[in-house]
Amino acid sequence: MNKNSIKTVSPLKFLSVVALAFSLSFFITGCGTDDGPPKDGGSGTTETAEYLIINGTRYEGADFVSKKFSGSNSTQELRIRLGANYPILVLEHEEDSNGEIVEREYDVNSLGSYFPDGDLYEVGVFYTEGSPPASCQYYGIDGPSTPHGKYELKKVDGKLVSEFGAAQMECVEGNTGDANLTIEGYVIWEEK
Repeated sequence: MNKNSIKTVSPLKFLSVVALAFSLSFFITGCGTDDGPPKDGGSGTTETAEYLIINGTRYEGADFVSKKFSGSNSTQELRIRLGANYPILVLEHEEDSNGEIVEREYDVNSLGSYFPDGDLYEVGVFYTEGSPPASCQYYGIDGPSTPHGKYELKKVDGKLVSEFGAAQMECVEGNTGDANLTIEGYVIWEEK
């Protein structure tokens, strides 16, 4: 072996090469999109945050003052308060023959579903603002100028959820408030 053929690398050059390689590894791993599955923060849940949008005003789940269940012989309802007394949103579902409300997408543009048509409906959405007697009670418009958004009742992480696109409402009972408004949301059926 020839001593002249062995070249030594100075410690400064060696450290420069290592530092460059280290820097490149950060650059390469920090660029581009993350193709991995979405992260849930370790909770294992797929739940979306609750919200309501009423005439452009957004209420987050934390803004809901209370949520209560009630019902009659053939219906179950979830009553949501957005203030100390009003406004109030009520989601009401007819029960099936087993006394359950049915998880599915509801046909929102046919009579007899989504919004009340006389006493016959599968899902009712009612909204009241202003305390009586100066209140306004809103019901879904039959034949809205823009079709109502999709309404779906589903289970997410073992809880019933109502998810619905914008629907037009009109002030039917009372004489205050806007004649028409829109409402949409994502609401979990649990009490608060």
